[in-house]
Amino acid sequence: MTARQRRNETYKKRYHVLREMGYSAKEASKLRSKSLDVDNIKLDNNGNVIKKNNFKRVARTHSVETYIDKMNTKPNDTVNTRWGMYTHDKRYKDDTAKTVRIIQQDLRINNKQAYYFLYIMTTNGLTYEQTKQQLMSNQQFEMYRRRKGNL
Repeated sequence: MTARQRRNETYKKRYHVLREMGYSAKEASKLRSKSLDVDNIKLDNNGNVIKKNNFKRVARTHSVETYIDKMNTKPNDTVNTRWGMYTHDKRYKDDTAKTVRIIQQDLRINNKQAYYFLYIMTTNGLTYEQTKQQLMSNQQFEMYRRRKGNL
């Protein structure tokens, strides 16, 4: 396989991940040249992306990381704390709720736990994978998971 074919495959994988994240076709084709780890995503014999666990994991992780990067650039121009701005300000709470929903689906946790997960992630400056590793091995968080997600 030539370098050009490898690059085209990578672009194709990135494009599909970006489309899965909700970008329009035009935005996805512009962003496909940006850095995004898609090595674990496979193509079938026809050259189509196999949309299994790796594909969904990359899309979810990238969308949460994108949200965090976007929110870190916003100045806190409210009377609330930074977390209060994310959750109560009408300009940002829809994006926060979408991100919480992504976390909730990925980790199979309830809404309150997903908000707590995002809170820990934003206040401590951790990545999605680091937070996932820390909270899923935390004894108290596991106790709540065994009670069918009641916080």
